[in-house]
Amino acid sequence: MDEQQLAPHVQEINQALNGTCSEEQIMKELKQYLSFGIVLKEAKRSIIRKYGGRTTEAAPKVVRKVSEIKSSDGNIELVAKVMTVDTKEVNVRGMPRSIRFGILGDETGHCPFTSWGDWEINNEDILRIQGAYTKEFRGELQINFGNNTSVEKVEGMTFDNLDVDNIPPLGAGGAREVKIEDLRPGMGTVTISGKVMDVIPKVIGKDGNERTIYGGKLADETGRISYTAWNDMGLNKGEVIKIEGAYVRDWKGLPQLNFDERCKLETMDPDAIGEISTGSDKPVSMGELQEAGTGAEDVLIEGIMLDIREPSGLIYRCPECRKAVRDNYCNTHGDVQGVADLRVKGTVDDGTGAVSLVLKRDPTVSVVGMDVSKAEQHAKELGDESVVVKLIEQRLLDKLVQIRGNIISDDFGLTLIGEEIEVVEPEREPLVEEHLAKYEEGA
Repeated sequence: MDEQQLAPHVQEINQALNGTCSEEQIMKELKQYLSFGIVLKEAKRSIIRKYGGRTTEAAPKVVRKVSEIKSSDGNIELVAKVMTVDTKEVNVRGMPRSIRFGILGDETGHCPFTSWGDWEINNEDILRIQGAYTKEFRGELQINFGNNTSVEKVEGMTFDNLDVDNIPPLGAGGAREVKIEDLRPGMGTVTISGKVMDVIPKVIGKDGNERTIYGGKLADETGRISYTAWNDMGLNKGEVIKIEGAYVRDWKGLPQLNFDERCKLETMDPDAIGEISTGSDKPVSMGELQEAGTGAEDVLIEGIMLDIREPSGLIYRCPECRKAVRDNYCNTHGDVQGVADLRVKGTVDDGTGAVSLVLKRDPTVSVVGMDVSKAEQHAKELGDESVVVKLIEQRLLDKLVQIRGNIISDDFGLTLIGEEIEVVEPEREPLVEEHLAKYEEGA
């Protein structure tokens, strides 16, 4: 869409923001969102939210089973059984208030709830709940009934095998035991076993408040998940461990496993878990990813590399925070001596949709055929840092590629953080024409 076509939408956004943002800035950001493949409706909503405005449309109703509830859900509708309920007095803005809390369940699972209204709720009741919303506390999802919620009893309906005695106890030493494929944000504390695929220390904080945390991936026979250990838990790459009391948080649409010194961790026999998952060999449709609108762990995509965006190739990072710098200046730490690195940013399209791509150092090294130090030396010898990105363009641009990595979701849409990349072999070249034809049809 050109600027003339976008003008009415820019004016609509400006009205929603009460004129607090210029139409020039709105136009710039709207075009940027659309260039990332984000649909117009969602792009407008994202800009309004970014600048503190409110959209006029109500949040869409989401019908869920208990096991399907997510930490980001609002306006939920569900039918569930009250497995336990109790009452307590709380202070809200200095005023005493009586609330009800307990556990709801259906045939798929159970979840804590808090009712802020005066509905009569009793054990064993089957309730139809509309307009509920979720919150998360230390990794545990909670359903909340508020002013916009309706609660009514459902007569003549039962849930088989739903009993409070069937609720697994929570907390370290008693957390429910699950596989990696079952992990989702808000499910509470869990017991999980897996192989430590890597251990990467990271220093956070500044000005004397630094601390070291540890990240990487944990894998079992069902999948992989990123983890953060908030203390030195003595993790070693290649070991099989069991963690009791871990919890799952959402990070840009991806579930992330978290654990600290309150958790119980033990090393297990390598045969305690099955063969480690290597991920699916079937590419995922980008259209399906965009429709889902959430992150995804360890996915394979196949499509045409449409462009290579700056800054790509040989870049320099702040030695403190690892953010990319220009002219040895970091926005956080000021003047620094940048550390060389390699990266690719671009866009990949498979005919059903497009995603932004950020290719990490190792796969970028495989593309350029030289490590960071050699790439830096090569650029210095030629007196041209752009020689590296030109090499990347030569080897990737307009090529059919397969990339494996994690999909993250934020206000700018979906981004693939690529960990592996392969250019499709020449004998599969007809597929390139097929993908290009799909792209041109949709352009």
